[in-house]
Amino acid sequence: MTVEEVTKIIGTAPGWYKVSREEMFVNSGQEGIEPFGTKDYEEVETEPGVFDIVYKKTGVPVARLRIWKNEEDGIFITTQEDKVVSKYYVRSITSFNRTLWWTNLRQRLGL
Repeated sequence: MTVEEVTKIIGTAPGWYKVSREEMFVNSGQEGIEPFGTKDYEEVETEPGVFDIVYKKTGVPVARLRIWKNEEDGIFITTQEDKVVSKYYVRSITSFNRTLWWTNLRQRLGL
């Protein structure tokens, strides 16, 4: 997929929607290989929800990370040459805990 195709499917530009940047998320699903999660790389925000992944030794961007987050979940995609190389679905910890709490309560009540 291309970035244009992903953006068209999601229907909006990368960014944070109805959620603060400080909201914590937990990884719920991944597809593809993410080779840039090591200490050798850093993320440099170039616009809201868009980051260059920069190789620290050379200062050269090697990929780009795009993030869409709302109060319940989020999507992260990593691209190289405008092609998606990995994608993640994440859930808000607050939302996850609320859902878990509700599920546990329903089970205790036998519902």
